[in-house]
Amino acid sequence: MESAVTTAKYEAPVTKVLSFDVRYQYRSLHDPFEDAPINPDNYYGSFQAQTFPNASRIYRGYSLDLTKRYADKWMARFNFTYSDWTQHGLGEGQWDPSNRAGGTEAEGGIVAPSSTASGAKGDVYINGQWQTTLSGMYTLPLDFNVSTSLFARQGYPVAYYVNRPSSNTPGSSSKNYQLGAVDDVRLDTVIEWDLGLSKVVKVGPANISLQLDVFNLLNENTVLQRTTRVRSTMTTPNATDNNISEVQSPRIYRVGARISF
Repeated sequence: MESAVTTAKYEAPVTKVLSFDVRYQYRSLHDPFEDAPINPDNYYGSFQAQTFPNASRIYRGYSLDLTKRYADKWMARFNFTYSDWTQHGLGEGQWDPSNRAGGTEAEGGIVAPSSTASGAKGDVYINGQWQTTLSGMYTLPLDFNVSTSLFARQGYPVAYYVNRPSSNTPGSSSKNYQLGAVDDVRLDTVIEWDLGLSKVVKVGPANISLQLDVFNLLNENTVLQRTTRVRSTMTTPNATDNNISEVQSPRIYRVGARISF
C-alpha cells in the first residue's frame, strides 16, 4: 500500500483583526487493502488484510477559514470544508466482486466506511461531503460574555441492502447486496446551534467563572441513523424496515462554575 499527499495553503490578513486561510489537500492511496478470508473455502473463518494492485482511493479536500480576532468587544470564526473521497479499480481481483453492503466495489463511488461494522453504530456510514461552522463571542456591559456556535453538515448515507441466498461464496449461504449506490439516499442535514453566557467574578485571590450554556437551542431532532437492512418483499412488508435507531440529542441546559487561583 502506497500513499501520496499534496497540500496547498494560502493565508493572508485582510485587516489588522481579520484574516483568511484557504487550503487544498490531495491524497492518493494506491493498492488499498480489504479484509478477506484466509481460507477462501470458509467465509466465516479468520480474515486477513489483502491488497488490490492498481486500485486506488482518491481524496480531495477544500477549506476556507475566516477569523476575526478579539477587538471592539467581539470575535468570530467561520469555516467551510468540502471533500470528495472516491475509489477506483476495486472491482478487480477481489475475493468477492459483487456489490456488497456499503458499496465496497463501486467504481468511482464514494468511500463511506461503516463506523463500527456492527453493534449500535453498525448502520452509520461516515461520509459528509461538506460541513461548516460559525462561532463568535461578544462582551456585554458589566463584562458578561455571550457566545454562540452554529454547526451544520451533510447527512450521512443510508446504505440500504438486502440479504439474499448466495452460492458463489464458499462457507456462506447468503450475502448482503447493496441496493444502488451507497449515497443514493442520505439523511437530512444536521444542524446544531449552541449558546452560552458567562461572567468572571473576582473574590479575593480567586476567579469564579459562572457559565450558562444551552446546547441544541432549536431542539432539532434530526435522524442520525436508520435500519438499513430491507426485509420487505413485493407482497410482504416488514415493520422493521427503515426504523429510526438514533436521533440528535434534545435541547440541554447546563449551569456551572469554575474556580481558579
